[in-house]
Amino acid sequence: MNQMPVQNVICRIKSREIFTDRIFALRVKAKDGCIFDHAPGQYAIISLPSDDSHDPRPYSIASMPDTNELVFHIKDVGRGLSHALMNAPEGTEVALEYPLGSAVYRPKKSPIIAIGGGLGLAPILPIIRTALKDDPSHDVFLYHGAAKESDLYLDEKLKSMCKTYPHLEYKGVIEDIDGTVGAIAAAAHDDLSNFNAYLSGAPAMVIACFKALEEKGLDIKNTISDALSGEIKDFV
Repeated sequence: MNQMPVQNVICRIKSREIFTDRIFALRVKAKDGCIFDHAPGQYAIISLPSDDSHDPRPYSIASMPDTNELVFHIKDVGRGLSHALMNAPEGTEVALEYPLGSAVYRPKKSPIIAIGGGLGLAPILPIIRTALKDDPSHDVFLYHGAAKESDLYLDEKLKSMCKTYPHLEYKGVIEDIDGTVGAIAAAAHDDLSNFNAYLSGAPAMVIACFKALEEKGLDIKNTISDALSGEIKDFV
């Protein structure tokens, strides 16, 4: 559970990394140069002070804690805040309400199964990176579900990460071809009763994933998800 005080921080856009024609990483840095202190798995509410016509939106933090920059994965839907952030010049001010969310990394020796649907991959990344940083022999099973192949936007990087960490297993799931990511993940495991699970994405997808994993013994007490708790209802 997050015990850190929520802050309002003014940042500037430092850079963007384009993953696909619609998905990009937004990197911001605080105007005062502060170090960002958050738990892996948390999110921020972003707004544009220069343009209040766009409603603030929650975006998961894809970067590790204790750095002077934050990274968010965003899909440009052609309108609203996501489109404005895609097109805002470097140096544009953004306001953050931060850090938020209780679906954070919990250091345990139990194996981890982590599922991200679409941009739900973003908060999963710092969680598994922290787990493997703490213990490279930690067994971690990562699944990324997407509607189409191009939306597996970090596929090659995650495959490369598996070479660095032999105890990390990753599978990208194209749901229109392979089936649902929850069903694929559940089919790969016989007994999940001693696992910790991190699930992130649209609430309906997260609920379906949990039901599939529960059939293999996953305990709700060991399942960490903002969507299951009802805290996050929509990410764009």
